[in-house]
Amino acid sequence: LLSETRLLEPGGRFGFAGIATPDFGACAILPARMHGLRRSLFEAGWGGYLPLSNVKVPYAYQLISTSLFLGPTHSLTRLPGYCESCKELGKIDPEHFLYFDPAALPRAYLASRCESVADAGTSIGRVADPAHFTLGTAVLEGLTPEEVKLCQAASGKVARVGIQDDQGAEVVLEKVTGPAVLVLNDTFYPGWGARDLISGEVLEIHPANHAMRGLILKEKRDYKVIFEYRPAWLGMARGLVLVALAALVGLMWPWIVPLFSRKKRRTPVPK
Repeated sequence: LLSETRLLEPGGRFGFAGIATPDFGACAILPARMHGLRRSLFEAGWGGYLPLSNVKVPYAYQLISTSLFLGPTHSLTRLPGYCESCKELGKIDPEHFLYFDPAALPRAYLASRCESVADAGTSIGRVADPAHFTLGTAVLEGLTPEEVKLCQAASGKVARVGIQDDQGAEVVLEKVTGPAVLVLNDTFYPGWGARDLISGEVLEIHPANHAMRGLILKEKRDYKVIFEYRPAWLGMARGLVLVALAALVGLMWPWIVPLFSRKKRRTPVPK
């Protein structure tokens, strides 16, 4: 269960914690999209806490892949209409129990259906409307006409996609078969890219459900997707470091050359 939880880090790489509590759960500084989604799903006055009793829609935590909850015994059952499928896993100390919600979406999954929207405002309106949104749907923005057709054709059941490796700045998923709509429930944020390790094809990441990452896998073949964090400033930063090192060597060169010259003169010549 814990293999799919995510640490909270500022900078947009991750969204929410994998464990929630009935009272509150500390949250990292959130990017604008994640903050907007959060305020649409929860009655949260600021970015620090997410009380379970403050959910605006019944699927709020399930949508963001939070499946583990920590709290006093039977505390979750005292929230009518929420987490009715939760199962008590057992005590972790004398006062706290661990609960599991099997209805929560996996961290990575193939969507059961797909909807194309034009902008972020429409996306968040769809996601936060229980009358029109069903858990497992991927609401995607910025699709091409070809991708819209593939999106509309998506149907079936939600299928979990395993996380093969997670190094923070690189997330490798297990092999999946297209055509399909793939969602990674990590924050949509500038600097992230995706590609297929089998073909080498670069895959465009679309905002999914307003704040997550979505891919359209167009072809009928196997895909092995890797998400990589490579912000635009990274290459420039590396270049500046090399320039700084070269400048440092240049400044020290008048002292370096005499040192090597003296060492060479002191080396005894073999007879």
